[in-house]
Amino acid sequence: MKEQPLQLTLQNLHQILPSYINLYHSLLFKIQDSGLTTLEIAEQSNIRLHAVALRKRKPELWSVGEIRLLAKGFGMSETVCIRLEKELDQLTIILEALPVRQRKQFFMDCGLPTRRSSSWPGHRWVINDLKRFYQYIGSTKGFMPVLKSRTRVAIPVSYP
Repeated sequence: MKEQPLQLTLQNLHQILPSYINLYHSLLFKIQDSGLTTLEIAEQSNIRLHAVALRKRKPELWSVGEIRLLAKGFGMSETVCIRLEKELDQLTIILEALPVRQRKQFFMDCGLPTRRSSSWPGHRWVINDLKRFYQYIGSTKGFMPVLKSRTRVAIPVSYP
């Protein structure tokens, strides 16, 4: 049986997310340990000064795109960010094909805000949402099809 696109995308995300989370924490440690000022970080990573100042106060707001710029600025590999952005963009395309009710239900099942049910590019996802998403895909017992409409896409089943 051929695997459905959403099922493959979720499996790929489940494999990529731990590497991204490790990169995220490494970069936060590097920022804290480097002793660089907010201005120096902004210049080194090509991120707006105001955004860096805000993210230093609230690190959970760093987006995938900003982490990618930080990694590049600090000379670290940005490959995992590129792969994650690509998979999240693919997820958005697949979910956009679903009826609105099922798309919103998917995000609610994941514990994500339903605002994600509209187009949400991969570079805009933040760490807390990615962690919730990772926990959800990790907690499902396989990636089983549950849609009962004419749509031929598989989404994870949550078990009580």
